[in-house]
Amino acid sequence: MTLEPNERTKLRQFLRERFSLDELKDLAFDLGIDFQSLPHQTTQELARELISYVDRRGQTGCLVTEALARRPDSQLRQMFTELLSAPATPQSSFLALTKALASEIQFNLSRIEEFIQREYRVDNNKIYSRDGEGAFLDYFTCMTSVFDSSETQKVLALMEEGTRAKLFQVYGGFREINDRADALKHAFRPWRASLYVEAVEDFRTKFCAVAEKLSTDLGQ
Repeated sequence: MTLEPNERTKLRQFLRERFSLDELKDLAFDLGIDFQSLPHQTTQELARELISYVDRRGQTGCLVTEALARRPDSQLRQMFTELLSAPATPQSSFLALTKALASEIQFNLSRIEEFIQREYRVDNNKIYSRDGEGAFLDYFTCMTSVFDSSETQKVLALMEEGTRAKLFQVYGGFREINDRADALKHAFRPWRASLYVEAVEDFRTKFCAVAEKLSTDLGQ
């Protein structure tokens, strides 16, 4: 169900007026949404981007439910009565999930490509980019929140076996990168940095083509 213009306006106004910027970030995080991937500098901008994000993925009901749980509002609840009372069918959950996975995969791939473009190398106890600038602990961590959610685990059984196997491959690659990043967070060591850079490059070689096609197929 796509939001009507008046519903979008009312919801944006509600989020802007009833939540601070940090509270909206917490709300996005608890919904499994990486707010850093949504362009924003103000509460109004984040509210707009957050609404667009969930509307494209059929997850507006999740946002409204969580927002009203934190800031009860009878008028907003009445406006979204039909959305909040609509039962979630396996098919609707499946479509929402696949679109969310497609978006997350594409976001991770863009981060990986940005990292590769900077051509990092490790020398002594620093990471250097292509232009020679030192970058201590300059790395990124892929998001895997959608795949790890309990909802995903329930709906994965509805997927065709080949698609499911490819998803596990791609997210296994993401986790390998995450593990290397976590090792760097605890204590920087040149050899750990080298392993991290290698993990990113290895993912690009083995899984990028598969991930690109998955993102396209799941997003349709």
